[in-house]
Amino acid sequence: MLILLNVGAMPLAVAGTAAVAIRTALSAMRGFSASTNVAYENALFYQDYVDFVREAEHRQESSGNSIPYSDRFTVALRNVSFTYPSAATPALRGISLDIAPGEVVAVVGGNGAGKSTLARIIAGLYRPDSGRVSYSGVPIEQVDRRWLRDRIAVVAQDFTRWPFSARENITIGRAPNTEPDVRLRQACLASGAAEVLARLPDGPDTMLDPSYVGGTDLSGGQWQRIAIARSLYRNPGLLIVDEPTAALDAPAERMIFDMIRAEAGGRAVVLITHRLSGVSLADRIVVLDRGRMVDCGTHAELMRRGGDLPRFLSAPGRAVRGPDVERRNGSTVPQQFRRPQSRPSREPPMALPGDRQRGCHRLVARVPIHRRIAVRNDSR
Repeated sequence: MLILLNVGAMPLAVAGTAAVAIRTALSAMRGFSASTNVAYENALFYQDYVDFVREAEHRQESSGNSIPYSDRFTVALRNVSFTYPSAATPALRGISLDIAPGEVVAVVGGNGAGKSTLARIIAGLYRPDSGRVSYSGVPIEQVDRRWLRDRIAVVAQDFTRWPFSARENITIGRAPNTEPDVRLRQACLASGAAEVLARLPDGPDTMLDPSYVGGTDLSGGQWQRIAIARSLYRNPGLLIVDEPTAALDAPAERMIFDMIRAEAGGRAVVLITHRLSGVSLADRIVVLDRGRMVDCGTHAELMRRGGDLPRFLSAPGRAVRGPDVERRNGSTVPQQFRRPQSRPSREPPMALPGDRQRGCHRLVARVPIHRRIAVRNDSR
């Protein structure tokens, strides 16, 4: 183009127009190349998307249309087994259990025994690999899932602490009803959360998040009461509570367990706990060990048999101990499960000479003999 301009074969205006056209074409070519590159990179993930959609359709939760005849239903497990996808051994093996309305069933076991897995199976969150789960005789495959989940409440150890007001933390997930304040008051009184709300600056309208203006935070025990009130506000037919008193002191712990016993009413309650005060109030106790049910019965029956229950219990205070048995709330524990008693030292306490001269009567117990000789020599 410069040669044509130089020899006068191309007018200047035509050359300028050609230069602008060439620059515009190059810019469009660059944009087209970049778009093609992005489309190619995205196309590499398209097969992953197709595989994901196909897997989602395969894993889509099926729901029946049958509804048990009552909101207070019986839960029945028959030879239930469950294995996690990445596990080599089953988490549950051959579990058979019936939970009737109004019954409190405590589940006890060591770490990894399958307690939380059993609770999720009962709540319908997990499908068993084998066996049968039914609600008032209706198999879980035929139950309306929305109806079922609307009537089950779970208080987990790691419950959610919503950055909302105390009222919304309790009523979250429930549609407004004709008497919301009445149900809120009943749930708070039953769970002990009423005392927590009374101490908040704005009562139930206080934001439970210190990052907000006027917001505050609660202790672990206070949050647990809020979580229990949330579950009672749902008025469930099945209440599952996982270690409800882990962050509570002894008086509050007893109050919560008494509340659970009183609020059982016509609903079934599954209580996962290691506390003696919680196990003793249950109608039945299920003892799990490595995914198997090794024992089942009342507290008195299991303690009398002296099976695996005593070694799974942890109580902050024990009752009077005898030479052969340890008494816990009227029940006896065999000698092999007793808490060992500390023996007093036979060596008398010794006062250091220098301390006595300064008027400080510090006593040192169980000082080795070579240390005593060294102290005596120094004092001379």
